[in-house]
Parts: sequence; structure tokens; C-alpha cells
Amino acid sequence: RRQRQMCIRDSYITDFTKQELTAAWGEPTESSSMEDVWYINENTKLVINYHNNDDHAVICSIVRN
Repeated sequence: RRQRQMCIRDSYITDFTKQELTAAWGEPTESSSMEDVWYINENTKLVINYHNNDDHAVICSIVRN
């Protein structure tokens, strides 16, 4: 079930572009042409990866340190 929830979240995020996510969440803490990172707290970050030469999100990950 958890894996399915992650897939649903990823498919929801991929409906958005880099510009739309930045408008909704503010400027990312770290940014490159292929990836944006927003820190949720000191131990958790949201990582969005973008398709090569495209600004559409393809992968959304929550990473805990």
C-alpha cells in the first residue's frame, strides 16, 4: 500500500512544471536544471527531479537523514 501511495504522489507531482512548483512552494533551498530541493525541517527534505531538457517533474522523493 505504501508503495502505491508514493506512486500516486509522484503522478500528481508530474502534472506540474518547475515554475509552478516554485510559485506554490517558494524558491527551493537547492536548485539545478535537473533537481530542486526544499528542506521541510533539519532532517527531512523534498527532492523533485526533472526530465532532461524539460521542466516537468518526473520523480518526487522525501529523504530523511
